[in-house]
Amino acid sequence: MSQNPKKSYLLPEWKEEDYRQMNEWLQRHWITEVEFLIPDLTGIARGKIMPADKLLRIVKIIYFFKGRCLEIA
Repeated sequence: MSQNPKKSYLLPEWKEEDYRQMNEWLQRHWITEVEFLIPDLTGIARGKIMPADKLLRIVKIIYFFKGRCLEIA
């Protein structure tokens, strides 16, 4: 009996090429900081600013662990 790995429907498939393209796009457009909204515990949207290179590291970590974390949940 073969086991089929669980497929995550929350996050699309991630390839190293996607990460490289995202990094190139940020550099080509001279984007050094990224602004985004994150809800706090009460649901109020709060604006945050993050360096672009830190955002890339976080994205890479999320996609690396996505299968492992979603299988636990």
